[in-house]
Amino acid sequence: TEEDQIIGNHESVTFDSRDLVRKLSFGAICGGVTGITFGLMDTHRVLFLESSKKSLEPRLKLREATRLTALSGTIFGTYFCAYQGIKYSLKVLRGEDSFLNVLGASVITTSPAFFIPALRSRIPYIAFLVAIDTLNSHIL
Repeated sequence: TEEDQIIGNHESVTFDSRDLVRKLSFGAICGGVTGITFGLMDTHRVLFLESSKKSLEPRLKLREATRLTALSGTIFGTYFCAYQGIKYSLKVLRGEDSFLNVLGASVITTSPAFFIPALRSRIPYIAFLVAIDTLNSHIL
């Protein structure tokens, strides 16, 4: 039924360390690449479009762009790796793969961003990552 699809597929799930490593690797790679992409976009906006930063010399702009892009890639890679690990752990603990696992992992991994000012601005990007993963895992 439609309700079973939303709540879960009710099949037995056992822990598989290789599956966990695949999920963590996927999270780190996908989150890292997404973070680098968003970091480049944000860096371009800050360093090249804001009038206060336009006068910086090119060497300083490049160094700052590299630093901000690497930081963004690290933040998102770490976030999405943790999200995937927690989502997989909930899948094993609950014994099913369902949207409730997505919701639980989202709440657990996104909550710190509300208390850390530097991460608050990244919440829309975090929501985008979770939405794409949910679309891929549970809707398509």
